[in-house]
Amino acid sequence: MAPQERSRLPGPEAVRSAEEIGRALDQMLLLAELSASEADLDRETLQRTVERLKDKIDRAADRIEGPIR
Repeated sequence: MAPQERSRLPGPEAVRSAEEIGRALDQMLLLAELSASEADLDRETLQRTVERLKDKIDRAADRIEGPIR
């Protein structure tokens, strides 16, 4: 790999942040599936959890510096 190409790769913090975002998105998908089910769930609690996950994603995204290619 040429040195110029290496500089475009994400650093370890960006990779960790991207992994954290991926986990939060997986959790959000699970919550969406639960919400869409016929189960008797507290949808307000589900919504608050989704909002917390969204905030977590925003914080993780803010830690990523520069473009990831």
